[in-house]
Amino acid sequence: MQIIRDTFLGVIESVVSLNGKHILEIGCGDGTRSAMIAERCRYLVALEPSQELVEKASRTNSRANITYLQASALSLPFKPTPRFDNSFDVVIFTLSLHHIRPEFMRQAIQEATSVVDGLAYVIFFEPGFDGAFFDAEVIFDACDGDERKAKLLAYQAILDCHDLDPIAELSAETTFQFDSVEDFINTMHPKRELDKLETFLSQHNYQLRATR
Repeated sequence: MQIIRDTFLGVIESVVSLNGKHILEIGCGDGTRSAMIAERCRYLVALEPSQELVEKASRTNSRANITYLQASALSLPFKPTPRFDNSFDVVIFTLSLHHIRPEFMRQAIQEATSVVDGLAYVIFFEPGFDGAFFDAEVIFDACDGDERKAKLLAYQAILDCHDLDPIAELSAETTFQFDSVEDFINTMHPKRELDKLETFLSQHNYQLRATR
């Protein structure tokens, strides 16, 4: 699997330039998008609760201006003070808020607002509902499976947060290319309807789109 189209950074920078910024990424995964962000910003701290993924990100997506840390969004490893040198200009939740238990989503957002400096930005990059990629997750119980309820709860948590002034709600798009049925199985780990995989992928030319 490879990403052949991703409007993620372009959409973000239509609102705020990342140039020269100190950025905190919450939920960096294997660091794929962390490396993309680091190309645009001054310095990036990328957090991930999974130590295994932190180690993978450090191996495969290391950059001089990235620090990968194992940490929870519910307890950020920073201690803000009136002159907090490590405060951030931008916080980005990278496809991560919906993975937090609903009763703790607001806490995660409040943690993010506690480490930003002045007129800073908190960006929620969350999966949408439209696209064959999400259809595949539901039909084949692949990747993260059916996350429709979790996505709605995350969206509502964002709307309910009055600590932030909303600026814009934008849409991004990612397209994934699969080389074969085996590639899909090895990267997406489908758990059912495997006999329908080849037909489904062929219908989409082995390219699955996901809105954000």
